Amino acid sequence: MSANTPDVAPAATPSDRILDAEGLAALIPGRSARTILCDIHRRPNTLPPPLRLPGHRRPLWLESDVLRWVRSFAVYPDQLDPARPKRGRGRPSKREQAEATRLGITVTELRKKRDAAAAARAAGGAA
Repeated sequence: MSANTPDVAPAATPSDRILDAEGLAALIPGRSARTILCDIHRRPNTLPPPLRLPGHRRPLWLESDVLRWVRSFAVYPDQLDPARPKRGRGRPSKREQAEATRLGITVTELRKKRDAAAAARAAGGAA
């Protein structure tokens, strides 16, 4: 560099930008800058690791590190387990329990019977 030109770093590429809490909030949906600043102390494992630059009290993040961190949580359709069983509907209501008892069947059987009837009505209505 010449004597008249100050030593200036080249312009940062988009993936090397330094982000503050507001910049990080723009990349992580559902998080405000205030939530991010609180989560640094409350739940640090829910955020990408921050940079600690000398002379700066607030945490900063490299955009490339944040994007890499976000991608580490991505689940693509080919990675899903198709054999995973569907979760149940939860605790039966008192009405369901009483109806199943009255009919002398289990709540699961009652639900299957009700689902089959609804599917038959839907198929009949669509034809």
